[in-house]
Amino acid sequence: MTYTTTSTGRAEDLCRQYRRENEFDAEVNADERIVVRVDELAAIRIWDEALVERVRQELERRNLTVPTIVITRPVKLWTFLTARVLPEDRLTSPFDPLYRHPAARAIPGSLITLPGPDDPVRSWLVRPAGAQRPEFATLLAITLDAARSLPHRR
Repeated sequence: MTYTTTSTGRAEDLCRQYRRENEFDAEVNADERIVVRVDELAAIRIWDEALVERVRQELERRNLTVPTIVITRPVKLWTFLTARVLPEDRLTSPFDPLYRHPAARAIPGSLITLPGPDDPVRSWLVRPAGAQRPEFATLLAITLDAARSLPHRR
């Protein structure tokens, strides 16, 4: 799978490629950014490098490929994309189990910007491989376990 990321690539072409190869329900917005709405997919955002490494190690141990976007500005942030949230995985209380950790679930209906051609801010750490993405609950459990294993910070 080849991704168009050169200066000759256009956002519309890459968006079509994401739709065709990865089944992202993506579109190009008015700012020429490729976006996908958090409904047909879900995501967990992590802003702690040590937590990211632990999550990635566990994903690798389980042989799970999770498309991961790295945002480098204004702060470093990793976005792990999963299959959509199933009804049984939706929050039923105002308390999110990620609350005490340097991670958050993407809010349903919000937009995630995918890496675009010559994007100076976003890139794929792990490129999507087809349309397969693990279940949200799997990534949530891995993230929570990894976060609990980190040394407590004040």
